[in-house]
Amino acid sequence: RNARYDTLLAACRIADDEGLCSVWVPERHFHEFGGSYPSPAVLAGAIAVLTERIRIHAGSVVLPLHDPLLVAEEWSVVDNLSNGRVGIAFASGWHPNDFAVLPSAYSTARERLPEQVETVRAAWRGDAIPRVSGVGESVDIRTLPRPIQAELPVWLASGGSPATFALAGSMGANVLTHLLGQDFPQLMRNIETYRAARKKAGHTGEGTITVMAHTFIHERAEEIAGPALRRYLDSSLDLIGEFSSAWAGTATDATLDGSLGLLDDHDRAALIDHAVTRFLSNATMIGTPAECERFLERLREVGADEVSCLIDFGVAHEDLLQGVRAIAVLNRRERDDASETSTTSLPQLIASEHVTHLQCTPSLARFLTSEPAGWQALRSLQHLLVGGEALPPTLARELRTYLDCRVTNMYGPTETTIWSTSAELVDPHSTVSVGTPLANTAVEIVDSARRPVPIGAFGEVCIGGLGVARGYLGREELTNERFFVADYSSDEHAPDPLRYYATGDIGRIRRDGVIELAGRSDQQVKVRGYRIELGEIEHVIEGLPGVGQAVVVARNDDLGGTELTAYCVLETTQHLGSIRGQLQQLMPDYMHPARIVQIDAVPLTPNGKVDRSRMSAARVLADEFGTGTPGVDPAAGLESLVHSVWCECLGLSEVGADRNFFDVGGHSLLAVKMYRVLTEEHALPLTLTDVFQYPTIQSLANRISRTDDGLQDFTASAERGRVRRNIRRRKPGLE
Repeated sequence: RNARYDTLLAACRIADDEGLCSVWVPERHFHEFGGSYPSPAVLAGAIAVLTERIRIHAGSVVLPLHDPLLVAEEWSVVDNLSNGRVGIAFASGWHPNDFAVLPSAYSTARERLPEQVETVRAAWRGDAIPRVSGVGESVDIRTLPRPIQAELPVWLASGGSPATFALAGSMGANVLTHLLGQDFPQLMRNIETYRAARKKAGHTGEGTITVMAHTFIHERAEEIAGPALRRYLDSSLDLIGEFSSAWAGTATDATLDGSLGLLDDHDRAALIDHAVTRFLSNATMIGTPAECERFLERLREVGADEVSCLIDFGVAHEDLLQGVRAIAVLNRRERDDASETSTTSLPQLIASEHVTHLQCTPSLARFLTSEPAGWQALRSLQHLLVGGEALPPTLARELRTYLDCRVTNMYGPTETTIWSTSAELVDPHSTVSVGTPLANTAVEIVDSARRPVPIGAFGEVCIGGLGVARGYLGREELTNERFFVADYSSDEHAPDPLRYYATGDIGRIRRDGVIELAGRSDQQVKVRGYRIELGEIEHVIEGLPGVGQAVVVARNDDLGGTELTAYCVLETTQHLGSIRGQLQQLMPDYMHPARIVQIDAVPLTPNGKVDRSRMSAARVLADEFGTGTPGVDPAAGLESLVHSVWCECLGLSEVGADRNFFDVGGHSLLAVKMYRVLTEEHALPLTLTDVFQYPTIQSLANRISRTDDGLQDFTASAERGRVRRNIRRRKPGLE
């Protein structure tokens, strides 16, 4: 019997006994790299009967290779064997050899995946799926056996493509990903993309982001597991080389075009050595317990929810099993730390304290409705009040449809002592409004001159009455701008003029007196549920050394979210990354700009005010994500050539001459691509090792110059390049 299966089953028994969350079984075909796992459902069935508690997940089912009805049937069997412990991550597949069993599915695999996933979900729920029988009749198929779980937990596998994260969010699926083709900042942006898409589609909860990471926890982890990782990567290199963009999840669609087969042993070893180094430092949990704790903390910071520990990469049997026990120890430590710092969950608190009235934000209400325990807690209430941010119509319909208690939508800014109006949610299909003013509160809709507008017309919402604050402490100018005294009543017996606050919200008053909101009028924006004054961010940035002027602009991204960009005029030369580092110490995360851009001057309107609409047209000197230190540009000659090749391989329009290739989106496979272009197309005397040892445009160009004195005039020697290319093609090891 294959000893690898003995190791798999033994590891699963330990994980089950030690209380780990889940075991993931992959699908791989026709290659030494993962070839022991051609059928995750078969192995999952074996795990199901050997374990009692641990969840059993496919990571992943290559769905285009299968009929969705058969997938639902097979995994329903496993769900029954495990008493409802199944979950499936679906992937479109990427290597054409896998599709030898179904060649016709390869070209459309990615496009068909969402439809096929929904078919599996529908079949799992027991829906009738229309098909054609063997005699050509139209039939409705319901799969058997019926599973234990009413809904199938679903993940989409992603190598780092933002489009896949957005697709998973829109489908209401979870995400299974890794750090091979993305770094931590990219993962954070992808997670934000996912959660924005999920929210836009109206799905409850934030979903689950599961990050796969090669794992071996030991005080001598690199010494024990490092050689196995090296062999593992070496065995996978030929498999992924020609299709590296799919493997790495890069947005550049760069592949190696068969170049790996042309590397000699020395260059291949250099590539593997570099990949192992990058893996160990950035993308794995191979290390001491303390190092692995720091890795988990980084994942938490970017928004990931759990780690899938990849243990089967060639570590010896006994070491591997001991490694599973070490994972369990770290897992218990993490849970204990979390329990020490956490309080009783809100549903538990509602139940234990017999809560009858709850006031919360729509975001918290949405979180509660994402879990059965949350719905149960809400159903026990007599009155639910939501406010603090806009109430999404989808959530309003859910609350009104499924709760028997009173549900009230509240509105009012902090400047008016929080609540100023309220609306009872009665009809689940009616328009969401903020209702009518509370006692001792007046609401007026005014134009730019603060004159009342007609009933039904839109204008700025101004709130007056006893709840209005006196102003902003120490900010007289802003107080005078937002607070004012006025008498809008025509009743001669009305009380004295009221103090009003101009909210910056746009709204109208209907003929029935109900108030409806329709967005913002000023530079106060909402980012991830937080109301932010752009001027506050600008004030902080302009207080940093070397910053002359800063303008922050908010724009909607493609998924309906809000993204902040800070445009800065600098008085001194400095890395834009240093500005971000200082902001992290001065502002909460939700106020941090997504991008920081250096410009030469702030565009102004004819009357001398900042023209925010023209900020994107300002002349950019440096971009935090695209260029290096301001003023460091690629020089002529060799640097210019290397610069153009870098931009082509990285998919960037510009990159600074002092930026590290691997810090601006490059990885080992793109390094090989760049190496082939420089040596084959431009006849430059390089080794692959040079690419890793000299990872900036300047250092690499200097290395080339030192290698061949005649290369200073290489641009005028096309014939020499042709001859050199022919010589290189005849070198041993490159044929």
